[in-house]
Amino acid sequence: MKKLLLKFKIILLLLLVLQSCDKGDSYYDLTTEAKDLLLYEVGDTFKLKNVITDEVVNFTVSSKEFYHFKESNAGWWLASSGGDDYYESGSYSFTGDSNCYNGTVSVQAKSNGGFRLIAYSAECLLNNSSEYQNEPLTTININGIDYSNVYIIRSNYQTLFYSKEKGILKITNDFTNETQFIIEE
Repeated sequence: MKKLLLKFKIILLLLLVLQSCDKGDSYYDLTTEAKDLLLYEVGDTFKLKNVITDEVVNFTVSSKEFYHFKESNAGWWLASSGGDDYYESGSYSFTGDSNCYNGTVSVQAKSNGGFRLIAYSAECLLNNSSEYQNEPLTTININGIDYSNVYIIRSNYQTLFYSKEKGILKITNDFTNETQFIIEE
C-alpha cells in the first residue's frame, strides 16, 4: 500500500511540475504585406460606380485601427500548455452616401505568418462577408486600365477584387456573372 501511495504522489508531483511549465503568451503580428492592404487613413475617400444603375457612390473612411485579440490555449487544467495566443488585426471602416453602403475591410494575422483578408458590407454593396482564399494574385482590366496583384475575395454570392494600391476594384455577382460595381477614378 505504501508503494502505491508513493507512486501516486510521484505521479501527482510530476503532473504538477509539468503543469507549471508555462509556455507563455505568443504574439502573431501582421506582416508588412498584410498591413499594406489597409491603404486608407481616416478621412480618405474613394469612389465606386454601380454599373447597373450608373450611380457613383462616394465613400469616406470613418475609422482605422490595429489591435491584438486573444485566443486561449488553456484546456483541461492538467493538460493545459498554458499561455495565450494573441493575433494582430487591423481594419478600416467606410461609409457611403447613404447608410446602405457602410462596410469594413480587415486583415488578421495567422500563426503560420499568413493573414486573413476579409470584407464586410451592408446589403447594398456586398450581401455578406467575403474572405480571401489564398488564390494566386491576378490581373484584371477595368475600362482599359490593367490592375495587377489583385486579391480575389469570395463570398457565397459575390466576388470582390481588391488591390493594395487602390482598394476595392470590382464586385461581381456570382450567380449572374455580372459586374455590379467598379472603381471610379
